[in-house]
Amino acid sequence: MSMSQPSSALSSHMSAHLNLTQNIVESLGSSIVAKQSLSTTSKITEKRVCTDFGASRSIVREALTILSSKGLIRSNMSQGTRVCKEQEWNLLDKDIVRWMAQGSLSEKLLVEISQVRKAVEPMGAFIAAKRQTEEQGSVLRSVSAELCDARIDMAAFLGAKIKFHQMLLLASGNKAIQQFQHLVELGIRADHESNLHPQDSFDAYLNAHLSVMNNICANNPLRAKLCMQELLQCA
Repeated sequence: MSMSQPSSALSSHMSAHLNLTQNIVESLGSSIVAKQSLSTTSKITEKRVCTDFGASRSIVREALTILSSKGLIRSNMSQGTRVCKEQEWNLLDKDIVRWMAQGSLSEKLLVEISQVRKAVEPMGAFIAAKRQTEEQGSVLRSVSAELCDARIDMAAFLGAKIKFHQMLLLASGNKAIQQFQHLVELGIRADHESNLHPQDSFDAYLNAHLSVMNNICANNPLRAKLCMQELLQCA
């Protein structure tokens, strides 16, 4: 008997299990973040989720564990499983950031994200100027060239801008700072939709990115930090 058939069947079973788990996480998670069918007054029961998704209890428990790790739900013996308040969500989680990006962000949250960026990104630039490798410097130059080439294509410019800021955080080599890359992307996308720069200010905005890149590649941490602060002021 061929050993490949049992192996293939097991692989298919595991894939189906994983897909159903992900489907439950996606459906419940996006509903919680969008505050549509699920709110902080909602109670989630394993039995109801099993019925809604045609899933076994083991799969549902796995999905609920994932949602709990993201700070979206909490379980206890007396109250069961309930939806958490927004301040308990893990805003550094890439799925939560993606679900938030699909809806409209409150003015309060936009201000808070901007405050975080102004605290984190200048320090990221400072450390990157000290630690960046030759390869990372090359990538930053390449992304900066993409920014210049995309100046008449706003969709391409947005993509290059996100890549630039995320690459800068990665170049810092600081694992804590690197965790902010998804939240930074959310802030950039929100700013881009609400703040389309006229040509004169756009040129200054582009040059501000180039100044950050040049000082990082020149291993000038103080200037890199200052240039990033100036860039975020005009974002």
